[in-house]
Amino acid sequence: MHAPAPDCEAFADLLDAQADGALPPSAAQAVAAHLAACPHCAAEVAAIGALRAELAALPRPEPPPALAHRIRAALPAPPPRLAARREVFGLLAAGVAGLAIGGAGGWLLRGEPPVAGHDLLAAHRRGLLGGAPAQVASSDSHSVRPWLAERLPLSPNVPLPPGFPLQGARLDLVDGRVVAAVLYRRRAHLLTLFATAAPAPGWPTEVKTRQGFTLWPWIAEGVHYVAISDIPPSELAEFAAAN
Repeated sequence: MHAPAPDCEAFADLLDAQADGALPPSAAQAVAAHLAACPHCAAEVAAIGALRAELAALPRPEPPPALAHRIRAALPAPPPRLAARREVFGLLAAGVAGLAIGGAGGWLLRGEPPVAGHDLLAAHRRGLLGGAPAQVASSDSHSVRPWLAERLPLSPNVPLPPGFPLQGARLDLVDGRVVAAVLYRRRAHLLTLFATAAPAPGWPTEVKTRQGFTLWPWIAEGVHYVAISDIPPSELAEFAAAN
């Protein structure tokens, strides 16, 4: 075996990076020139490459199914509001494509502060396009209301008016505020009942119709509600009256 050349020490720390192809061009060129004249270092680089090829060929055992659960259990629980925001942002990420299809710019409400008005209609639209499904799917208000109360600083009413079957609920984001979105059906139409603590700056305070959707707001027991759907306004009034 050849003894290392006197200048090999200058390249010793670069051989691993050379084998990985991780050196910048100027350094890689200098190391390559040295390897061409130094059989010792060239053999070192070849050995490194062979070892890594053998390691890459080894079978990779699957982690036990309970490992992920144990890791999650060992992590500190996030604060309730942070956990709620994580759930919301997960839904918003899933609905980005739907917003692009629906033309988000067309949903700005004239006469309303743009952020809150846009967010309410965009959130309802995401539900129509399937990008914001229920996080708790249930027709039982006694399941939906506690689920919301655990994640929000309020417990909104979850009515069960005849002809408006409850579908479930999710969390959504309106003007930077995490809010409740309770989901109903009216025949083949979706109805979303948004709820947040009053006062809610920028939220509608009177009935408005935009782009075929009616926004029907009311305030009860310190909660600001806005029901949104494309059903006839008279039917939306029937829903609101049940609250």
